[in-house]
Amino acid sequence: MMHPEPITIDQQTAQDRVHNQSLLWSGIIAALVACVVPPIIGFSNGSLRGVDLVIYLGAAIGYVGLKSFFWFETPLCTRFRRNPQLLISVVFGLAALMQLISRDFTTQPIAFMVPMVFIAGTYPLPKTLIIAGLIAILMSASFIASGLPLTSAGLSALSSQIVLLLFVTLFGYVTNESVLTRQKVEQLAQELAQERDYLQQLSAITAALSSEVQLARVLAQVAEAGRSLANAQAVTVALLEDQEWRIVASVGSPDSNLQSLEIMLHVKGETIGRLNYWSVQPANAALRQALQPFADAAAMAIYNAQLYEQARFSATLAERNRLARDFHDTLAQQLTGLRLQIEAGIRNLHQPEKAQLRLQKAYDLALAALHDLRRSVWNLSAPAIDGRVLSDVLAELVDTFHQRTNIQSQYSHDGQELTLPSDMAIQVLRVVNEALSNVEKHAQAKHVAIRSIVAAGQLQITVSDDGQGFELAAVQQTASGGFGLTSMRERTQLIQGSLSIQSQPNAGTLLTLCLPL
Repeated sequence: MMHPEPITIDQQTAQDRVHNQSLLWSGIIAALVACVVPPIIGFSNGSLRGVDLVIYLGAAIGYVGLKSFFWFETPLCTRFRRNPQLLISVVFGLAALMQLISRDFTTQPIAFMVPMVFIAGTYPLPKTLIIAGLIAILMSASFIASGLPLTSAGLSALSSQIVLLLFVTLFGYVTNESVLTRQKVEQLAQELAQERDYLQQLSAITAALSSEVQLARVLAQVAEAGRSLANAQAVTVALLEDQEWRIVASVGSPDSNLQSLEIMLHVKGETIGRLNYWSVQPANAALRQALQPFADAAAMAIYNAQLYEQARFSATLAERNRLARDFHDTLAQQLTGLRLQIEAGIRNLHQPEKAQLRLQKAYDLALAALHDLRRSVWNLSAPAIDGRVLSDVLAELVDTFHQRTNIQSQYSHDGQELTLPSDMAIQVLRVVNEALSNVEKHAQAKHVAIRSIVAAGQLQITVSDDGQGFELAAVQQTASGGFGLTSMRERTQLIQGSLSIQSQPNAGTLLTLCLPL
């Protein structure tokens, strides 16, 4: 996932592979030169023949054979490298034996330098320098034991070889450290790139979750996004309801043969749910830590969606109560009056004039009831909004209001054209609808103006009339509590907006709806 395994040979760069191959063949060639050139020179000048030559060749073959265990990747070589100290000691002993026999301090010392490259890449610098010092002592002892004269030329050659040994040791150490450092840098760059990709993916997922308010869709997105982030085979989302866990969304099929990981979902210190992952990856602390930011974002998205569902339910209940009160205050009373007038007319059939008066009143009540019924139906039915520009829908709403009520109505729009999401647009239209309904029922206005403005990252809609106005505090203290005003505020809260109302008796009313975009 976002925590890669250490870099393997297959993951090394081409430059590192070329370096390793070059180092390997350089070691092989150097070892062959150190083992082949001295006996050729010794045989040609007569200094190395007979038993000495046989012993030398045996030591050289053993030297090359043991060195091959460091060069090749085979099960046998790997087994011998488990005890490198013994192997290195034998190699250096054979090198000392070859130098003692050949008494060559020009080419033969190369046999000491080839293993030092391996040592420099295996041990820390202090231990490497100690070994190099011991090898220098061994070379000096071979020089003395070989019986060579301790002349200035001989000592100079020995000193040069010891200096070269130290140089090769330090060069091998620095080269190996540079390769290791580059590999660490490449691994760190790979980890940072994966961290960056993970954060970008997490940011996109969080943004998508934040823009969704439907609980079912949020849960489905959480399950799918969780599987994608964790590279899991299956993910389930469970919510805690009445102290019982209920699986509400899942992706894939959980398998008992897979590794499982459970992450709780917390909001404001309370547990609201849990995420369960099934994957071939081990469920370790690193994986849990990597997925925790997503779990936190998912918990908040689920919590907000639950609040939205509750708010929608409250708004629906409030709307039903408002309709019930509206029907009771208008239609029910009008129909009751209509029934009483008809009954009175029936009782006065023997008095035509009184019967006609009662029937006329019944007719008027029937017309009023029909008018109120039509208004209620108009309030409930909003224009189709899917995919339409908001200004066009508002213009249609205002025009319909004018034709139905004969109240002079004007609509204007400033700023760019705007198409809102369906859920948000419905709430906006319901608020404007309720405001116009209040103008019709209570304001006794002759003119109403509706204006929408898109600017500074927000939508502002105003509804103003020249009606009789009212005392806002007095309306809120009535039995209905300003039912229409309450409904408008609840709808505004659903879309994260704000609503303000300004009104004074005989001074009209101004309603302002602000919605961040």
